[in-house]
Amino acid sequence: MTTGFRLDPKRGIVYAETSGRTSSHDILDAVVSVLDHPSYRSGMRVLLDMRKVIPSLRRSDVLEIAGFVKAHGEKIGSIQLAVVVAQVASFGMAQEQKVALDGSPVVMEVFRDITEAREWLGLDDEDGDE
Repeated sequence: MTTGFRLDPKRGIVYAETSGRTSSHDILDAVVSVLDHPSYRSGMRVLLDMRKVIPSLRRSDVLEIAGFVKAHGEKIGSIQLAVVVAQVASFGMAQEQKVALDGSPVVMEVFRDITEAREWLGLDDEDGDE
């Protein structure tokens, strides 16, 4: 898995992109990197582009990620997370993640179109794109 991210603290946005095969450990490592970044602040909006991911997550991975998010809710803060996927399998697994995050500080929506995801997050052309 390859993950890159850029934080825009002025606008309160994290742009992240993931490609290749993923595991819960890869995703959690990326989340920790974002949370430990000096520019991260609680409550930032997140645009996660997973259109180049090869579907490989299992339900147990989804539950592990949700458990981590719930355990670190205070540091994460109340956030909007827009996940953009291309494959049907990725869409289904992302929807399961959304359900698993119920009761956490994360409000997550899953999209097939990055423009719709950006609109849901309240991003405009000035907010850049990753």
